[in-house]
Amino acid sequence: CGAVLGRLGELVPEMRTVKRELCEEGGGPGVAAFFMAVVDIVNLRSVLVLMGNAERSLAEAAYGGPGGAPLGEEVAAMAGEDGARFLYGLGDRVSRKADFVPPLSDAVARGWAPPLQRTESELSFEPIGSPTMDYSRNASGDIVRVQGAEPAVAARPATVVKKVSSFARLCGEPEAGSESAAGREARGVKKDAQA
Repeated sequence: CGAVLGRLGELVPEMRTVKRELCEEGGGPGVAAFFMAVVDIVNLRSVLVLMGNAERSLAEAAYGGPGGAPLGEEVAAMAGEDGARFLYGLGDRVSRKADFVPPLSDAVARGWAPPLQRTESELSFEPIGSPTMDYSRNASGDIVRVQGAEPAVAARPATVVKKVSSFARLCGEPEAGSESAAGREARGVKKDAQA
């Protein structure tokens, strides 16, 4: 939970960019509100990440008014002073099917509509670029956004490309009856010498 809350400065702009992309796709009505729930499964507590007035308005209509459940000192500290303003406490709600979706559906059915007024940060927001796979820091790749017109995929280093033929090899364990070249070399066995 703390790792996610500590990254609100990255997550909120990404959420705004995704919401804008969803609104621009397909020419439909778009997305009125976009949430991310952070669930602490150990302490059975949750918070919503809100990125603007529409999300705050819907959360208040669905979950019981301004501010939601108290965040608690630990959550507020993890989010930081700037990040805490994007959070809405859900208290002990942790189930998507039982606790999150029904109140949202009920609020919309009762006539909730997004407010016309947007926050200053929403008005000044600029999308953060196109999604790109970056393999420079992580062999599995990281999705990053870069400024530019075309989405791109950064070249994957040749040393990263391997065919995995079994779950055991994927986990770094040799398949039954096989051994890696590095393992043979460590034992001083040459492939030619094996019978």
